[in-house]
Amino acid sequence: MCIRDRPRVAAHCCSFCDSREEPKICLSCLSSGCGRYAQGHAVEHFQESGHAVVCSVADLSFWCYECDQYIDPFNEALIELYNDLHLAKFQEPLPLERFTNPPVPTPRSASLKSIG
Repeated sequence: MCIRDRPRVAAHCCSFCDSREEPKICLSCLSSGCGRYAQGHAVEHFQESGHAVVCSVADLSFWCYECDQYIDPFNEALIELYNDLHLAKFQEPLPLERFTNPPVPTPRSASLKSIG
C-alpha cells in the first residue's frame, strides 16, 4: 500500500498509477508521480501544471523539467527542504559541517610559481 498521507516526506509511489518506479515529488504541490522511464506521470504533471521542479524519492536529487537538468540541493532555496527530506529518509540530518567550509583549491598557476 502506498503512503500518501505525508507526500512531502514519504511519497513511495505514483499517485496516478501506484508505480513504485522512480517516484518524484512535485515541489510546488507535493503530488507524486513516476519518472519518465516508468510511465512518465511526473513529466505529464509538469506539462499540465507547469510545476517544473521535482525531488526523487530514491536518491533525493532535484530535477527541473523546464531546464532539463539537475539542481544543486545545497543552494539557498533548497537546502532546508533537502535537510528535512534527508532527515525523514535516513533519520539523521545532513552533515552540513562538511559543506560549510569546503577546502579552497589552489589555482594551478599559483602553485607553479611557488615551485619556480
